Amino acid sequence: MRYSLFILVSFLTLLFSSCGQDEWKVYEAYEFNVEFPGHAKDTATMEGDLAGVTVFYEPVQGSLDSNLYYSVSYYTLSDSINKLGDDLDHFFKDDVKIYAWTIGGVLADSGRSVKSGKFEGKEYKVFLAQNAGTATIRKFAKGKHLYTLRVVTEKSCLNNSQIERFMESFKLK
Repeated sequence: MRYSLFILVSFLTLLFSSCGQDEWKVYEAYEFNVEFPGHAKDTATMEGDLAGVTVFYEPVQGSLDSNLYYSVSYYTLSDSINKLGDDLDHFFKDDVKIYAWTIGGVLADSGRSVKSGKFEGKEYKVFLAQNAGTATIRKFAKGKHLYTLRVVTEKSCLNNSQIERFMESFKLK
């Protein structure tokens, strides 16, 4: 009887631990770490001296995750982006405006200051076309690298805790 009870309790513990929504995975790259709410995929592009990588996660439709898409993109430019100095904020904002334009969205704010360790960046909100939701975007620059974090959220699930967890998990080394 005790043995059967032990097996039943062990089985239930295993079952409930696998059903939890806290299955975040750390993605570790050479210059940064970030957590995704599942196994991330990546894709890379190269054109001349420019190189880019996008690491992304798309939750399964109908899952407990409140968001549609998570990504970190980083691009290697031909020269240090930090040379922009005071114009770096304008560069970030213009880059987000271009993204908004390509998806038929609208940049909703002028950006708030955020940090990843000692590196300062900006966070923006983009309203998706037809008021379908928002994209939360953070931008950072380090040397020749431009980093863009993005979480796309449906209208009904705005400001959920997974957005903040993903954004705050990003750490530049």
